[in-house]
Amino acid sequence: MTTVFVIVFALIVAYLLVFSFGTVQSNEIATKLVFGKATGDIPAGLYLAPPGIVRIERYPRTNFQDELPADPEHIFRKDDVEKVPPGMFPPIRVKFGQPDPADLTLIDDPYNIPMVAEVVPVVSWHITDATKFFVTIGSIENCRKIIQDKVVAVFGDKFSAITPAKASLHLGETSEELEGILREETASWGIKIDDAYVKPFIYSHSLNKSVTDVSEAKQKAKATIETAEATRQKTVKEGAGVAEARKLFLEAEAAGLEKLAAISKTPEGQLTLWMETMRKAFENANYSIIPANDPFIGATAGISEALKRLKGEK
Repeated sequence: MTTVFVIVFALIVAYLLVFSFGTVQSNEIATKLVFGKATGDIPAGLYLAPPGIVRIERYPRTNFQDELPADPEHIFRKDDVEKVPPGMFPPIRVKFGQPDPADLTLIDDPYNIPMVAEVVPVVSWHITDATKFFVTIGSIENCRKIIQDKVVAVFGDKFSAITPAKASLHLGETSEELEGILREETASWGIKIDDAYVKPFIYSHSLNKSVTDVSEAKQKAKATIETAEATRQKTVKEGAGVAEARKLFLEAEAAGLEKLAAISKTPEGQLTLWMETMRKAFENANYSIIPANDPFIGATAGISEALKRLKGEK
C-alpha cells in the first residue's frame, strides 16, 4: 500500500513538474498571477508556474498599428440599411460644423459645408508593463475600444465647429493634438503611444460624384465663357474693320462729290453728270424716266432711245 502511494505521488509530482514549466518568448511580455493576484512582470525565458497556483498572462511585445475601428477590409458602410455582419465594424462618422462667413479662402471649396464624413484615426502603440496593462485594461480588444472612444471625443471637440474643408487644412495640427491627448490619457495603462494621426477624410460616393460633376460643369462653363469672349473679340475686331472701311469709303465718296460739284459748274460737266446718272439708273432697272422739260433732253434723247431698245421696255 505504501509502495503504491509513493508511486502515485511520484507520478503526480512528475506531472506537475512537467506542466509547471513554460517559456516566455522574446517578442512577448508577461505577468505572473499567484492565486489570482498579479505579482509583476516576468522576463523572457523559462518560468515555473504550478497549475492551480500560478497563472501567466502574456501579450505581444511588438507594436500595434491600428486603423480604428478596424482594418479597411473589415469596415461595413451599409450599417444604416443592413445589420453589421459578424467580424465587421461600422466606420467612425463625424458631424462637421458650419463654414466661417469671415473666411473667404474656402468660399469655392465644395467641402466647405456642414456634413457627416468618415474619419479614420491611426494609432500606433505597444505594451510596456504587462502587469499594469492586465490590471488596468485587461485585453488588447478592450484597449482598442477605449482608445477609439477617446479619439471620437477629440474629433467631436475639434470638428463640430468647422467644415471638412477647414479641418483638412489642419490635419497635421489635429494629429499632434490627438497624439498628445492619448499619451496623457493612457499613461497609467502600461502602454506607450508611439504615433497617432488622422487620415484624409472619406466622403460618400454620391457626394464625390456630385463634386466631380460640379467641377466638370465649372470647367465647361469656363470654356464657354472663353469661347464667347473670343467670339466677342472677333466680332469687335471685325466690326472695327468694317467701321474703318466704311469710314474710308465715306471719305472717298465725299472726295468724289467734291469733284462732281466742281465739274457741274460747266455745261460739259453737267452733260457728263446726266449721262452718268442715267447709266447707274439703267443698271438697276429695265426702264428709265427722263423729265420732258429738262434743258438737256435734246442731247440725251438719242442715248435714251438706244438704251430702251437694248434693255427692253414694258
